[in-house]
Amino acid sequence: MENQTIGIVGGMGYIATSYFVQRVVSTMKATYGSDGNLPRILVDFPPAIPSRDLAILKNGQVPSQVINSAISGLHMGGATAIVVACNAAHHYQSDFEFPKGCSFVSMRTELGSQFSTTINGNRVLALQSTASSKVKLWEHTTLNHGGIPVVMSDVFQEKVQALISAVKVDCSEVNTLVKQVVDDVSKSDAQILLIGCTELSLAFRETQVEDLELLDSTEILCTQLLHHLQATSIDKLEKPNLES
Repeated sequence: MENQTIGIVGGMGYIATSYFVQRVVSTMKATYGSDGNLPRILVDFPPAIPSRDLAILKNGQVPSQVINSAISGLHMGGATAIVVACNAAHHYQSDFEFPKGCSFVSMRTELGSQFSTTINGNRVLALQSTASSKVKLWEHTTLNHGGIPVVMSDVFQEKVQALISAVKVDCSEVNTLVKQVVDDVSKSDAQILLIGCTELSLAFRETQVEDLELLDSTEILCTQLLHHLQATSIDKLEKPNLES
């Protein structure tokens, strides 16, 4: 991993970003072993990133400008491959700007690649924020790769959003809320459950849903980031792929 530096744009949920960094490190260590063999990792927790929920649901300020500032700062710090830890932020990925010599490993692109080999016309239920649900972030990806999105009720989405909010403040009710969501998922006709929010990746880290294949956007991105670093040298970087 010599000359490779990972840049992580976080701050869109501090607890979730910390978990994302943990998963990146664990993924790298599973392949490279000791800490001394791992790539350098830079993390930016910019507190001023506008809320994706307010931007999408209330026509508030979009987060692109602050994210681009974070990308620029990570690149100046030496980052050669950058990821954005927040799922909903990828709604704006066409606005992201990457300096020359800096690759973007996109959650939407990598999950789409995973779907191409696993979805096979199956029904996919995406657990995601209300903002991501409104713009159909993962429904579009599902449809684009031959899957069938499972549509749930507004009441179910409220339960999912309450779980996300509980994770953000490290609330003791997280496990109870997970059970409520799992109970509803079990009654659906879904064949694949997509965890499409980093807070939900943390909440569901030790949860299995009977008879459903589980895909986790955080785990997929971490694995594909590893593959990208293995395939990419510092003088032969790929251009960002912004296709979902």
